[in-house]
Amino acid sequence: DSTPFDSFCEYNGSVYAIADGEMWKMNGGIEPVEWSVVSKRFTYDMIDHKGMACIWLRMDVSKGASVKVSLSADGGEFKEFAHIDDCGFSVYRVPIRFCKCNSFRIKLEGIGKTVVHDIEIATHNGGRAI
Repeated sequence: DSTPFDSFCEYNGSVYAIADGEMWKMNGGIEPVEWSVVSKRFTYDMIDHKGMACIWLRMDVSKGASVKVSLSADGGEFKEFAHIDDCGFSVYRVPIRFCKCNSFRIKLEGIGKTVVHDIEIATHNGGRAI
């Protein structure tokens, strides 16, 4: 349904969710869950332009699950850079090529059970905007 859930947690084998200030205990099911997360706006507290070389993701992508990795530069539209399918627990390198920018955000979207353990961003700095 269209319930606006704020967060989820697992406790003693059950999943709980919060929506509109109320806690819900979710019924178990076998259908894959669609999920997404968007990072904060990264600036690295620097005035210089930034560019990105790649993102390293340590994830556990379960069988039948998939993850899409997208980025937005300077508040623009998100552009997809990778699609990762049920590869298990591993480190994934996602090459990123976009123009220099002042800030960027990362978006992960998925279907099915995935645990994101670490995200590392490899960037480079450029000149200042005039």
